[in-house]
Parts: sequence; structure tokens; C-alpha cells
Amino acid sequence: MALAVLPQVMNSFVVSLMREEDVMTDEVPRYASEKALLGYCSFHHMLLALRARHPEIGEVAADRLRRFIQGQRSKAHAPDLGQLLVYMAVTEDVRWEELAAAVLAESHVRGVRWLLRDRPRLQCAVSAEDRLRWSFEGRATSSRLLMFQAFFLRRVARPAGETLAASLARYDRQFGQPTAPQRERLVRACREILRVDGWPAVYEGLGLRAPEEQELAEELCAAVHQSLQLGYHGSPTLLQSGSSAGAGAPPERVGIKKCLRQAFKDMEPQKARRKADGQAGARSRRAVGPAAPPRQDGPQVPRGAFAALRDDSDEGSESE
Repeated sequence: MALAVLPQVMNSFVVSLMREEDVMTDEVPRYASEKALLGYCSFHHMLLALRARHPEIGEVAADRLRRFIQGQRSKAHAPDLGQLLVYMAVTEDVRWEELAAAVLAESHVRGVRWLLRDRPRLQCAVSAEDRLRWSFEGRATSSRLLMFQAFFLRRVARPAGETLAASLARYDRQFGQPTAPQRERLVRACREILRVDGWPAVYEGLGLRAPEEQELAEELCAAVHQSLQLGYHGSPTLLQSGSSAGAGAPPERVGIKKCLRQAFKDMEPQKARRKADGQAGARSRRAVGPAAPPRQDGPQVPRGAFAALRDDSDEGSESE
């Protein structure tokens, strides 16, 4: 269950970076930020190493991302947006530019429940200025989390022109840590993100065009209605009234593990075909090629790599 556990751990490091008390002081202690960043990178290294060992991890991640982009965005399909963003760090098949707008739009909808807890007036007609200000104040931390994930994906996890195999090799050389220039950029980016004070900077940080104020206010207002229709907020009694589920009935709650378990099950035929093709190729090479050199007593592990993941003794192991 690598895609269930490791992204959750990585998200916890990001949350520790964007704590509200650090925002209030407009600063984050360098030692604390570096500790969280190094932990985040270490687990990203582990996730890349597992992906290299089990290609289906990247395939499932890409499949979940494509489904989200194509419209399967409810909590039944994508229970956790933070974990979904981490999937971008283990696949080369989906670009950030394809995902960014969809993630932000869905985060507007999912954030309504928490906004209304402190600002119930947002359910009613309010001025565009008030809606923009109150919505940002109520969702500043979650917006900063999105901005950090976007920065990490584009500057560390998948820099322009670098493959994931190259990223893994870089991590191996660095014992799972970012390079010194990357570390400085990450710390500097965290401080800049903590100082963000409005929606235009959020859109810029995500690589998106910031809409006009009235357009954004209308989008945020529409998110309130969509949240109600999806059952993300409101009275469960009212939403579930009637003998059958209507348009306003809340979706089935499906956990991340259940979603991933089904996704990996769907990938089993492809995995079986790859294994069969590999065995057929090996038989063909043995039939026509020279004898293979004797196997060495122990695996040769590159500096900084995960030795357990380079051992060939567990061919039949499964990873989810």
C-alpha cells in the first residue's frame, strides 16, 4: 500500500511547514523547515525506489490522475486531494498543467464546508470583495499546501527535462536528500508561500491565470452550491430525505485504501502479461545467447540506494 501510506506521510510534512502559527509570525524557523523538507524528500526517494521495483505504482498513479482530470473528482473517486497531488511525483504520463486547474476547482468545492463553519454568511449573497477576502482567509492554509506541492513537483520531483529515473539516481547519490541548491530554493519558497496574502498569488504559484475578481467571486459562489449538491455540507437529513438518493444525496464514502486496492486489482492482467513476456524473453535469450555469468554472492547496491529494494530474492512480492 505504498500509494496509501507514503503520500499521507509526505503530506504531514507539508502541513507541519504551513502551520497557522508560523503564518502569524510571517516566518518559519529554518531548522524546522529543513527538517520537514528533508523528511519529505526522503519519503519521495522511497516512493521512487518502490516505483522502479514495481512499475504498476506509476501506472496506477497515472490512471487515478487521468480519471480526476476527465471528471471523476468526487470524494468517492478521489478521497484525498493531497495524496492525489503526490501521485504526480511518481509518473511521467501526466503534466502539472493538465491537473492544476482541476485540483484548484475541486479544492474550492471541498473547502466550502470549513468556510461556512466560520463564515456562514458565505451561503448568502455577499459582495464580491467580501467573498474573495473571507474565502481566502478561511482557506489560506490549504491554498499554501497546494502551492508547495506545485513548487516541489516542478522544481524538485520532476524538474523540466529530468526523468524520474534520473531523479531516483540523484536521490541515490544524495542519500535521499535534495541537493544544496534545491534545499535553499525549497526553504526560500516556503517563506514566500507563507507570505501569500491573496488569490492572485495563489493562482500564480500554481502556474494558472488569475481570473478577474468578479469571475472568481462567481466561481466561489458556484462552489458553495456544488458542495451542497454533492453532500459535502448541509443537513444530512435534508440531503438524504426520500426513498431514493436524489441529486443532492451525498456520495458513497470510499477510503483511499479501498480505491487503490481496486485500482491495483485492475492492473493485475497487465502485470501478468509483463511477467509472461519477460519469462518468454528470458527463455529465448537462453536458447540463442551465451551462458549468463555466475551470479555474485551479494547485490551491488549503488551509493545511497535502498538495498532491500535491489534484492532479487522477492520476485513474487506484491505492492499496492
